[in-house]
Amino acid sequence: MRDRLPQLVVAGLALAASLTSLPNGFAYDDVQLIVNNGAVHQLGTAPHRFLETYWPEVPLVGPGRLYRPLTVVGFAVQWAVGQGRPLLFHLVSVLGYALVAVLVFTLARRFLSEGRAALAGALFAVHPVHVEAVANVVGQGELWTAGFMLAGAIAYVDARREGYTHHRRGLIAACYLAACLAKETGAIFPLLLLALEPVLPRVPWREKARLLLPLALVAVAWLAVRTAVTGSLGGEEAHAAWVGLAWPFRALTMLGVVSLWGRLLVWPAALSADYSPQEVVVASGLGPAQFAGACVLGFVAYLTLRFRRLAPLTVTGLGWMAASLLPVANLLAPTGIIAAERTLFLPSVGFVLVVAALAELWATGRSEVARRVAGAGILILLVLGIGRSATRAPVWRDSRTLYAQTLLDAPRSYWAWRNYAGQMVLDDREADARGAYAYAITLFDRDPQVYDDRGSFERRTGHCERAVIQYQLALGLAPGRDMTAARLVGCLSTLRRFDEARAVAQERLRRGRTEFETLLVLVDSAEARAHLHDSTPTPLSPVLPRQP
Repeated sequence: MRDRLPQLVVAGLALAASLTSLPNGFAYDDVQLIVNNGAVHQLGTAPHRFLETYWPEVPLVGPGRLYRPLTVVGFAVQWAVGQGRPLLFHLVSVLGYALVAVLVFTLARRFLSEGRAALAGALFAVHPVHVEAVANVVGQGELWTAGFMLAGAIAYVDARREGYTHHRRGLIAACYLAACLAKETGAIFPLLLLALEPVLPRVPWREKARLLLPLALVAVAWLAVRTAVTGSLGGEEAHAAWVGLAWPFRALTMLGVVSLWGRLLVWPAALSADYSPQEVVVASGLGPAQFAGACVLGFVAYLTLRFRRLAPLTVTGLGWMAASLLPVANLLAPTGIIAAERTLFLPSVGFVLVVAALAELWATGRSEVARRVAGAGILILLVLGIGRSATRAPVWRDSRTLYAQTLLDAPRSYWAWRNYAGQMVLDDREADARGAYAYAITLFDRDPQVYDDRGSFERRTGHCERAVIQYQLALGLAPGRDMTAARLVGCLSTLRRFDEARAVAQERLRRGRTEFETLLVLVDSAEARAHLHDSTPTPLSPVLPRQP
């Protein structure tokens, strides 16, 4: 039992930091991906999830471009066992988090003393930046991906030290495949193994290749299936901030985000569910944020050069952070986010390895008094981490709570105001919704989704003349939005602007969208009835897809 004490302590800290999420319901993306997702409610068809995209297909929008079948199957199992209640989902997240924290300790123990490895596991277990991944059910994808990659990394370290066996090769390859199927981030697993090189015994490249070959086969097979299912090699649709922005300015924006990452990893007192403009400012040149980001990168370079021999685990931790941030760095390709706390779940493993490695180096030759003072400081940090995590988790209780809190956390985020406006629509607070949409557009006027949402709100409240303007603005920014075009056809027909409605539908037909043939028939029918009865025009709204 004593041999398991560090693992039990680490797991206990993770539970203490996350148990307050158990009363939570479903919030934000949980609603569309779990509550309103028929695929999750059918456990008997679970194998079909491996042939479907992560986001459910929407008429006139199409399937998503993400592929996470293992995570969706996990949701289906939890839905069936828990009969759709959120408690089981959150319990699985909490227990999964504790397991990942123990795996962090286990990996650290391969290179550090038991006490310093426990420090790494404990800091990971109470880190407040993890709340989003744990308290929001869809964050399970982060948990499973990190868990599989940590298990694979531990097996890889053991194989390098004790020799490769068929069992170890198979385990490492299986962990890689499972990580990829849980979330696309799993694809970077070979880079994490590369980051471990400074702390592993040297072996000939031929021996390394014997392990890397199965990983290459897994990567090719996964990529082929993913491409066949999603129809694209790329990921999700780029964030509106990246559309039309030249690469140098995207890189400068992300340089500013580096300091945000550093702050969230080192001192995550202030947290937010959203980091959209103008909480993060899209760079048009060098500024204070870029200077701060450059300073962080300079400090990372200093740590790498200073401790590459004294504490090589520091270099490994920094390499782990760099590799796991690469998919969301928006450098190789623009992603659907600028920054998000959930994306720091895996990088934080590297961060705690760096802290533990430096702590072990610092402790060498220190007096007993200095060690006790440091120990007291660590205890204070752990208590603060538990407190911040425990008080943050209830923010994710439901969408209404989350949206209201996000306005306080990120008052200059246009997306926070857009989400709040949507909640006001559901609450039938028309004036508040209209004001929130207007302010969101004032903050950032290049996202067609906000115009589309505002148009659907105006349409719902009987103001099709206002809705038409919003739909036209959305299509001006993103001409390919077929759902927006369909809604525009409906409003134009309601206003008896039949020629314009017909022109929009015909333009879509020329693009090959045959769904608009039905809308053309409905426009003609509405016009005929209007001429016949000379009464209130018949709206198309009931037969057109509405905004969820």
